Amino acid sequence: MTERRVLHTATILADGKVLSAGGGNGWCGSTTSASAEVYDPATQQFGFAGPMSAARSGHTATRLADGTVLITGGMQYWPAAVLAAAEVYLPPAIAPAER
Repeated sequence: MTERRVLHTATILADGKVLSAGGGNGWCGSTTSASAEVYDPATQQFGFAGPMSAARSGHTATRLADGTVLITGGMQYWPAAVLAAAEVYLPPAIAPAER
């Protein structure tokens, strides 16, 4: 991955790619992230997918029939907050990860 993550989600998209969204990048997720990236198993590479509308960790993500991903709940660590919000996330065209 392009960013280390804990307590994130991994969702298989309609085209077989995998969306990794949010999570924390510190000890026990102490720094919450809004970033997302997509893994392409055909090329074995990760690419940036653009941010979610809110930083989330410990959330859920479900692929819907139209290819979008419903992301719900979760928490932010600083400032500490439990999220009662949801968003529909449409993964954009994926740019190759910079090395």
